[in-house]
Amino acid sequence: MPAYVPDDRRYAEQWGPGGIGADYAWSIERGESSVIIAVIDTGVDYTHPDMGNYITGGYDWINNDDDPMDDHGHGTHCAGIAAAVSNNALGVAGISQSGIMAEKVLDFKGSGTSSLTAAAIRHAADNGADVISMSLGAAEPSRIVEEACRYAWERGCILVAASGNGGANLINYPAAYDIVIAVGSVGKTGLRSPFSNYGTNLELVAPGESILSTAPGNTYSLKSGTSMACPHVVGVAALLLSRYPGMSNLEVRKRLTETADDLGSPGKDPQYGYGLVNAFAALGGGEAVPPTIEPDVEAVVRGENITFTLTGEGYREYRLSINDTGLTDPGMYPMVVPDQQGILPGGINGSAGFDGTACRVVMPESGTARVRYTTDFSTVAQPFTVTVTDPKDPSLSDSVTVSVIPGTVTITTGDRARFFFGEEVTLSGINTDNESTWLYMTGPGLDTGGAGLADPGMVRVPVTGDGNWSFVWDTGALEGVLENGTYTLYAVSGPKAADELEGFASATVSLELLNSGWPAPTITEISPDMVFAGDGSATVLITGSGFFDGATVLLEREGYRDVIATEVRGNDTNTVSATLDLAAARAGAWDVAVRNADGKTALLPGAFTIRVKGDFNNNDLVDIGDAALVAYMVVGNVPEDLLADFNGDGVVDIGDAAKVAYVVVGRISEL
Repeated sequence: MPAYVPDDRRYAEQWGPGGIGADYAWSIERGESSVIIAVIDTGVDYTHPDMGNYITGGYDWINNDDDPMDDHGHGTHCAGIAAAVSNNALGVAGISQSGIMAEKVLDFKGSGTSSLTAAAIRHAADNGADVISMSLGAAEPSRIVEEACRYAWERGCILVAASGNGGANLINYPAAYDIVIAVGSVGKTGLRSPFSNYGTNLELVAPGESILSTAPGNTYSLKSGTSMACPHVVGVAALLLSRYPGMSNLEVRKRLTETADDLGSPGKDPQYGYGLVNAFAALGGGEAVPPTIEPDVEAVVRGENITFTLTGEGYREYRLSINDTGLTDPGMYPMVVPDQQGILPGGINGSAGFDGTACRVVMPESGTARVRYTTDFSTVAQPFTVTVTDPKDPSLSDSVTVSVIPGTVTITTGDRARFFFGEEVTLSGINTDNESTWLYMTGPGLDTGGAGLADPGMVRVPVTGDGNWSFVWDTGALEGVLENGTYTLYAVSGPKAADELEGFASATVSLELLNSGWPAPTITEISPDMVFAGDGSATVLITGSGFFDGATVLLEREGYRDVIATEVRGNDTNTVSATLDLAAARAGAWDVAVRNADGKTALLPGAFTIRVKGDFNNNDLVDIGDAALVAYMVVGNVPEDLLADFNGDGVVDIGDAAKVAYVVVGRISEL
């Protein structure tokens, strides 16, 4: 892979980028402005032409305002090493083209306090900093600075600090804290700079001698020190986060140490730590891995999810989008299921024009991610092409086509295909395509697009959770309106007429509808009109008019299951006899109904009574009150009721009263 050489006028005077492989790393990644570097120092001269990456959001802790202008020069120099604008035909090139946020904690003499440094670290962490650069330090630890560093680390920040310039076996603070990367200095030969502090806490080294960078007043200057080495590592960390946004601060730190060029004694040592930071190796050191995409199915029924499996480099961010098919509403496309781990919403141009159809996928370390798209009834049934793209190199992409197909709809009228107008017809079926089913009909004299089952509009029937639907169609409103004939009933997964069903699930069923010409039946009398609950069954004679062969006789009572006659015999149109199974019928008054085959029904409310034998106070049981009533009949205190003649001798006597009493106390089980 060739090196990337920027056109900055004084780039040839910079040995630092080449010394850490940044020129080759830039062929892979140059840095994202969305990655923020907080420079905790003397401030930054943000008017410098090479400080175009400067962003607001920092603070001047010395003067207590939001204008962290550099009045010393140290902070501007460090900021330029990390992130000066590159390839702008000016001065120098920073390691990463990331945002620079200044936290001014050192005054014009380069002096500051622990409390201000701690406040700045916390402020940077709370205001979007990803990497915190601290080219400052002290020989003694500070509890408030350590707590601030830990606060920032726990919020995902990468903390980098200079080891110190005393040439001593002593790592300055905050570099010495375990959550901070301690950086020492090397020269062009790769040897530790004589001034660079060292020790067991040293983690990395970087160029720190005669480093050219930005200076206040639109100038440039050479400086040496671990302060210059620190922002080199800061810049590489920012490159890593730009390339691999899925990396945590711990994973970035691990990558930096694992890919460093080992110097000095093999392995980690006090002089060089893990070695010289290597930007190219940290970014993978080779060609990018093209992403791939595979769906879990080639076709999905509308209403179900589609899962795509993506592969690529671990920690990388990829773009997933649906190609534009010209549909005008986002709901017509499959949509990204929200709140998936590692899946970030929208913000991708060209993805069917809608944010909800696209997402950014942050790969886990494994390099494999799964993304779910959802479909519903509004999703158009057609093929969709889904593409995964490497945003750093759009030529690296992969596409797959998945078809969305309608679900299934069925309709049935049961086991009959012929009905009279006036009957109730139970329509039912399944619908796996939508949460509602629309019903209408075509037939003799009706519009070819369909007509309502009663009213002009379609009937909308809800679908239950298990995909079933049911509707009781009262055809009475159509009697005398429609002619005899065969009609087709439509069940559709949307409000679409019979001549526009493409892309919708639908089903039809045909049935014959007839005008009967029969008059409505009436009931005038039922005999017997009372039976006892223990009788098991009863045959009744119903008198009235308009009874025809095929009629159904039933007892109806609100809150109870209908009692349907097991045998019906019609003597003529004025009488009908029916046998009723009363085993499960409760005591009380029941309505009597006769329903002809054409659906016309006669009803006589409360005409048939089922009584508990021996219950004279009508509370559905035989109790002491009933025994008292029968006793009163015996002595003549109340009128005699021959239903109390349990002995069958034609009178209510003491024997009958005794029988009731025996039932109450449990001596006998029934009367």
